[in-house]
Amino acid sequence: MKRLLAVIISCVLLFFAGSFAGCGSAYEREYYKDGDIVLGLFYFEVWLLGKNSPAVYKQMCAELEVINADIILTAPSPLKYLNDEAGAGEPVEVSRHTYELVKLSEAYYHKTGGAFNIAVQKLSELWNVDATRAGYFMFPVAPDVIKLPDVETVNAAKSIYEKFADTSTPFGVEASQEGAKYYLKKLDKDIKLDFGAVAKGYAVEVCMDIAKKSGIRSALVSFAGHNKFYGRYYDAATQSEEDWTVGVNHSRSHGERANPFFWEPETLFATSVPGEMSAIVSGDYQRYYLYPYVRQGEAGEPVLDENGKKEYDFLPVCHIINPFTGMPVGVSFDGKRYVYDDAAVVSAAIFDSSAVAAEGYATAACVKSFEEAKTLLADKGIKGAVVTAQKIAFIGIAESDLLTEYPENATYKRYGEPNIEFVAF
Repeated sequence: MKRLLAVIISCVLLFFAGSFAGCGSAYEREYYKDGDIVLGLFYFEVWLLGKNSPAVYKQMCAELEVINADIILTAPSPLKYLNDEAGAGEPVEVSRHTYELVKLSEAYYHKTGGAFNIAVQKLSELWNVDATRAGYFMFPVAPDVIKLPDVETVNAAKSIYEKFADTSTPFGVEASQEGAKYYLKKLDKDIKLDFGAVAKGYAVEVCMDIAKKSGIRSALVSFAGHNKFYGRYYDAATQSEEDWTVGVNHSRSHGERANPFFWEPETLFATSVPGEMSAIVSGDYQRYYLYPYVRQGEAGEPVLDENGKKEYDFLPVCHIINPFTGMPVGVSFDGKRYVYDDAAVVSAAIFDSSAVAAEGYATAACVKSFEEAKTLLADKGIKGAVVTAQKIAFIGIAESDLLTEYPENATYKRYGEPNIEFVAF
């Protein structure tokens, strides 16, 4: 029976069989493994098999800094200037990476029917889930610390990019190239972009390209839970090659919204993937806060506990904004207050040769309803899994593809047979 060893705890858990190398290994026979917190927030890890692996890792880290310098929103950058200061029609010079991020985002906007949208930064700010509010994530917050936006404000912010929906520039930003220089130009001064839903997948592709050009023959690149594989996994103990094995975290670990501060996430399912494959998960866990509401009775009166104190419900507010509603995924407005839909998609795991595609479709699947997400992935031929609190659907993945040697690596079975679907292309 194959022995599985956990090596990464993130949005995606990765498991590998065999023994592993330290920094002093012969890197052509065993993996050089390194990792660190980069860009002040995200964990970056590599497994590299080949010559000069430490130098390759350093080159990857340097390139991540280059990409980040142009698009960071918590420090001065060309993107921050574009969002906060540039007027309509003002060209802002950016790097080739940023130009490519816009063009790729436009492509996946169209491929997902608008579910993937990078022009929601203003809404992220209104809902307090943008990059500057990371300290609120995964904890209840006090109403005097965070105020939820009213529906009118949400709709006004949404209308800024909606008017560009049927144009060649769906985000209200024109990207152009003049010789070796690249520019972005806003078509409305209030447009704000955020590359959070595409930049990590793009960065993984850039780093893997460095590995390939450097002669690395087998590699794992993992950046903030966005994972890419190259070549086959090499087991130094048996001197044999095999597919990589990937385990995906359960977004409702231990019956609650997954929170790595309090417990180790459970594994929802595990499967094998070949080299040249990416594995990426998006979901409403890891980055969210709980907004308290006074519980109300049938007549709208406050519900009191046995001590006469008000009881509270908590509205989960996550970082993924639904561009169609202008609200975090799962949140809607019932005419009186914001409410949460228990049938909402809570996570989506995508397996694709392109990390950018995987990230784009994972985000889009979370935005859509369970049925819409299944249809999108099946119609596009994208392998993955769509998860709600009550159901799970595997698209392009047969039950025989799932690894169930250990029950703890197959908690999807807890959904029960009626709520587990396998959808073929």
